[in-house]
Amino acid sequence: LPARPAKMEAKGEKVVVVANIVDEAPSKLAVAGSPELAALNNGLTNEANALKGAATLLFCLSLFQVFTLHGFLGLVASALVLLYSERSPLGTAHAARFTHSLSVATAIFSAGALAAAMIVSVAVVPDALPEMVAACEEAQAEKAAWAAAQEAEPDARFHAIYVMPAARRLHQVAVENCDAVLEYASSALPLVLFFNILMQGSLMLAATSCAKHAALLMMKAQSLGAPAI
Repeated sequence: LPARPAKMEAKGEKVVVVANIVDEAPSKLAVAGSPELAALNNGLTNEANALKGAATLLFCLSLFQVFTLHGFLGLVASALVLLYSERSPLGTAHAARFTHSLSVATAIFSAGALAAAMIVSVAVVPDALPEMVAACEEAQAEKAAWAAAQEAEPDARFHAIYVMPAARRLHQVAVENCDAVLEYASSALPLVLFFNILMQGSLMLAATSCAKHAALLMMKAQSLGAPAI
């Protein structure tokens, strides 16, 4: 706003002077292009680059599990840093406030998924495979007895096709694919579980690293007097 001109009024022997009043916006710590801002960005460059590297790894790992809760949280946490890192290290420090919380949540949910996968691999699968073999052999024997009963009594075929409940039909379908299921359970299932454990562990470590670097960047920005950190 334009400055209001000074006024002078004479009252007897006294002179009242009204000084110029200029309305100015409050000064900020660092203005765009100022030496203070340049020094602040230079001081945050190393920490911002470290956070950017951790966020890049978290982003790549989260893409493989984007349809899970922890994968989606990791994707959002890393995307915030990668979007703001193109502006300045100070912008990365501002994004680190949200990235830190989201990365901690990602690490917690990843740890839960990792624990569940390890329990299934150690406690469930070794005991389940022998049970599956025994159940499959028993079901195949029942299927053979059922086929013999159909040949001996024609009405049994009608009963098997039209009266048999859906659970029985699904049971026979499972018996027909029993060999394939057992082959998958004995060969492919351990690899699937190993890959799942590897991915969950990697995502948990990447989220932990991202949260750590975000915290370090925020602490460094606060120590340098960065605003709104």
